[in-house]
Amino acid sequence: MSRKSFSHILVVAAVLLFGLSARLEASGSKSVTMTVGETQTFYLPSSVTSLRLKSCYFYAASPAYADVKSYTSYSVTIVAKKPTPGAAVVVRCDYTYYAGYSGYTYGGSGYYDYLVTVVGKEPTSISLPAEKTVYVGEGEYLTPTITPSDAYTELTWSSSAYSTINVDQSGRVLAQCTGTSVITVKTQNGLSASCTVTAVKKTVEPTSITLSASSMTLKVGESATLTATVKPTDATDKSVTWSSLYPDVASVSAGKIEALKEGQSVITAKTVNGLSATCLVTVVLPTLKITGNSEILNVPALANLDYSRTFMKGWNSICVPFGFTTGELEAATGLTGCLIATLKEVKSSSFLFEYVESVEGGIPCLVYFSDEATVSFKRERVAMATTPKQTSAMVGTFTTKTIGPGYYKLNTDGTSFGLTTTSNAYVKASRIYIKQDN
Repeated sequence: MSRKSFSHILVVAAVLLFGLSARLEASGSKSVTMTVGETQTFYLPSSVTSLRLKSCYFYAASPAYADVKSYTSYSVTIVAKKPTPGAAVVVRCDYTYYAGYSGYTYGGSGYYDYLVTVVGKEPTSISLPAEKTVYVGEGEYLTPTITPSDAYTELTWSSSAYSTINVDQSGRVLAQCTGTSVITVKTQNGLSASCTVTAVKKTVEPTSITLSASSMTLKVGESATLTATVKPTDATDKSVTWSSLYPDVASVSAGKIEALKEGQSVITAKTVNGLSATCLVTVVLPTLKITGNSEILNVPALANLDYSRTFMKGWNSICVPFGFTTGELEAATGLTGCLIATLKEVKSSSFLFEYVESVEGGIPCLVYFSDEATVSFKRERVAMATTPKQTSAMVGTFTTKTIGPGYYKLNTDGTSFGLTTTSNAYVKASRIYIKQDN
């Protein structure tokens, strides 16, 4: 073997031996004690930093208890999280370095440990708010107050009614449905506190109200219904209060409007939180239209009148809801000598009439025309007799009526009265008949 080769073998052997001894010399540990929540920075010893460090890496074996917050090539910042249950937590630094011998460069590696024991104060008391209200479907956190404030403990949460109000181990309660549950939190050393949590449905206030109509016109005696729409559709209370500015003109109940007399009124619908919508209601008189012997139904006490009937020459029987005079008959027909007669007395099948200048509405009477004539006129605001008025044996009717046998009716020629004999004998609307004298 040459001298040069032998020298090389000696160098390699020396390098290996030196590298091993350097690694063993650099390895070591330091025990430290920290308090929960505390952060400290620790520096590597000179036995490590004096090396030609190539790389440096710090890590915690149990980061749940103590963890590396940050590090450099010569220091590490450790944060204490919770008390260590037994043995200390190892925070290790793995490093590599350069070394040289007789012109040769080689690498070595080692580690340095910090043995961290984390301690914490035990709580002496724990408390929660006595009561809390949450909305169904929503979650909120309960935050306990622990004394002393820097005490450390694991917390255990429970609910007396999980199906109503659930709680997880972070203290977040979730309301499943309306109801009440007692939420309890316990410390590791046996202290506890409770909170009565009530779950309610969230109140959604109305934001608008509209009506199905902003204005309407009704005739006296008519009715109509307004519909109120309250938004949003999920408002907690969508009830509406109705009112009328002039209830004697138009009354309202649950949106139904009754037209009572001429005039105007404002119908208002109001929500529980004071929002409102209005409808202007105009009430007008109805028009009572009577043509010939048409049926007269539901006669209003006051109405506009549209009347038309053709009368034969001679006497005609009549009973209508409105009053009239001989002058009005003559003005409407252009005839003179028009007469109005009412029955004064019935005696021994003979009738005693008297002539009058006028007759009130609903009074049965006879009218005379010197020729066939049509009476036609329109009037406004006419007071009406809602039913026929019987002042003597002469009876009027507003509708066609079956009277049967034993009554007198004016014959079609208008010259005399005939006695009814059949059970189906009838009298037409707006006509009259006479009872026998008993």
